[in-house]
Amino acid sequence: MRARLFAARLHYVPGLELHTAASGAVAALDERYLLIEDDQGGWGLGGIRVNIEYLSGVAVARLAGLLRDSFDWWQAQPSAEQALASLAGTGWPALLRTLAEQALLDLMARRAGVALAELIAERAGLEAPVLSERMCLDSNQTLFWQSEASLLARAAAYADAGFHELKLRVGIENFSTDLRRLEQLKVLLGDRVRLAVDVNGQWSLSEAQACLPALAELGVAYVEQPLPACAWEQMATLAAGTELTLLLDEALVDSRSLARLDTLPANVGGHLKLVKLGGPQALVEAALKLRDQGRALMIGQMNEGALATAACAHCALALGKRRGELYGAFGLVDEPFALLDYHQGRLRLPIGHGLGVEREALDQAWRCNPSFEEIKR
Repeated sequence: MRARLFAARLHYVPGLELHTAASGAVAALDERYLLIEDDQGGWGLGGIRVNIEYLSGVAVARLAGLLRDSFDWWQAQPSAEQALASLAGTGWPALLRTLAEQALLDLMARRAGVALAELIAERAGLEAPVLSERMCLDSNQTLFWQSEASLLARAAAYADAGFHELKLRVGIENFSTDLRRLEQLKVLLGDRVRLAVDVNGQWSLSEAQACLPALAELGVAYVEQPLPACAWEQMATLAAGTELTLLLDEALVDSRSLARLDTLPANVGGHLKLVKLGGPQALVEAALKLRDQGRALMIGQMNEGALATAACAHCALALGKRRGELYGAFGLVDEPFALLDYHQGRLRLPIGHGLGVEREALDQAWRCNPSFEEIKR
């Protein structure tokens, strides 16, 4: 098999800045795209964002070296099926396995003449999803850290655009500031939207215990990652003392953490992401475990480009879900792939073979988009 690697640096519309307690301010999305080809003319494409060291633990420079070294591995693979079976033994971090598995499954789905969601469902032993030419999935939106005036204006704009759930990023300043902002959002938006909060692991147990009653009184839908990812015993204590739904995000990174989730109270659910778990197959396996346990489940993504967003949406469709945290490509001004769009708070995803990207779209991105460049072949 042969591999080619592309890069792009993507930006949101002016005034929209990614800023959480975990990431700090992020100026752009540093994307990598992997194109693989086999000797029969088949090809597959994958995409990830790489400047997420705060979540993945993998520095961009280290990942660059791993990507370069992976080309020898690709050349040694006789087929997509054998490459997919060999991925677990590479020792690659989850971020790189996600990129490789996306491309492999995309190639295999194209060759079979099916959508990526259909192939994922088949490999997981699930009922084939019912798909149309364009699927619509409900998505929430997020309110990053910003001035209060900007926050309220953006929240109103999201509500007007049809988003019915807004997640406020908190934990950057004191809780009184966060609570005031939530109260202002409640007054501004009323019953038009549901509110949730994402703490990104910034609270201690005592802080969380002090904050949750006020959040419950405001009627927030859920509180995401209130404690640090390693605080499993404290999470059990916190969950036992509240009826609020708590979602783990940064804490759920592998099979061991999923096994630990099974020991927590039933009001603790999970926010599952491809780049944490290592690809669509691991994500779907984890989602089925949470579903069997009756836990709250969010299928989501990082703020990423269209390819990574589409891959996440296909995972949701494979699971029979028509919603997720899918806002990552909303508002990108230099996205190289015109693969999806948003309308009335919903992601609109065209359904074709694999991810749905035509080869002409890849060639056009390479030729015409100044943010898209080939960095290795």
